[in-house]
Amino acid sequence: MSTEDNTVKVKEKEADPLGFVKFFDPSRVGVTVEAAAAGVKVTKAEEGKSFARAGLKVIDVIVGLDGKEANTPETFRRLLRTKLKAGGGLSKFAARVARLKSR
Repeated sequence: MSTEDNTVKVKEKEADPLGFVKFFDPSRVGVTVEAAAAGVKVTKAEEGKSFARAGLKVIDVIVGLDGKEANTPETFRRLLRTKLKAGGGLSKFAARVARLKSR
């Protein structure tokens, strides 16, 4: 980031593009989600990370995290970021999951 002459240069394709704002991406903790009708659908649960160890699988739908609704990917991201920022870590989290029954 450069602040000479009161301008800010944004660095592309970096986790910290402004030098002071840190965007949290759930993939950093091993889970990728997308919007679903009743919550967020898991599209990837990285093996060995908290969500996979907890038993989450691709196509599971997370409807809540620690007692709060996770009805959009943005809400889920914010809930996750808040939990990590509070120092709770992911070793203990409660996710409400809707799992499709196999036919």
